[in-house]
Amino acid sequence: MNGTGLDLDITTNMSTGVNTAFLSANISDTASNFYVVDLTTGEARLIGTIGGRAVITEMAVSMTDVTLPITLLDFAAKKAGLTSELSWTTNNELNNLYFIIEKSANGSTFTSLDKVNSKANNGNSNLPLTYTFTDVAPLKGINYYRLYQVDKDGNKKFSQILRVNFDGITGMRIYPNPVRNQLIITGYLQATTDLHIKITDASGKTVTTSKYKKQAGEWNVQLNVSGLLTGMYYVQVIDGKSVIFNQSLYKD
Repeated sequence: MNGTGLDLDITTNMSTGVNTAFLSANISDTASNFYVVDLTTGEARLIGTIGGRAVITEMAVSMTDVTLPITLLDFAAKKAGLTSELSWTTNNELNNLYFIIEKSANGSTFTSLDKVNSKANNGNSNLPLTYTFTDVAPLKGINYYRLYQVDKDGNKKFSQILRVNFDGITGMRIYPNPVRNQLIITGYLQATTDLHIKITDASGKTVTTSKYKKQAGEWNVQLNVSGLLTGMYYVQVIDGKSVIFNQSLYKD
């Protein structure tokens, strides 16, 4: 910025279209410096002192009439069995190249999962376009997801951050339901665990219980329920003293 030792960076959020200006000083002078930023349409004025000298600097900053490379209508993430399913829809795209899907365990440090190319013809479209991605290996606990979009000029815009929670046992399910003879319970373990599986009737009375030691990774248990009377039951999976899964089951 004209040798003043100030840097001004402007970023645009692709979801909201909001422009944000970041002002920083890279001066080694020991004198205290105070700056007032007055952002108006088409220009920014910086007023302050550097090393005891009065400084007034003006520059063009294009704060209005910004054409976004995409307009993001929605971005969603949800648990689907043992996976996380992500989907997003753009309302229009201008010179768009691709999206990068990123994941984080703490919401601040992200790693790239995959790249999804633009569906728009030559990167340009004024029609809604929907994209999907499946994370087949979610982390234990909270998974944070975000997109960043890259255009043909190499510029990138970040989306909002979404969360999907996978506790110690992820994606558990039972099938078939209703069941007649064999009930199958499946899930995914982050570590070797002693599991207790209990089936209770509608009154809460335990009708069957069993214990299994399962290794980390995908697992399944097959239970013979042919001897149960027709009616409603509840299947519980217990890890230690905690009920980590509880689902209704109908026996034909």
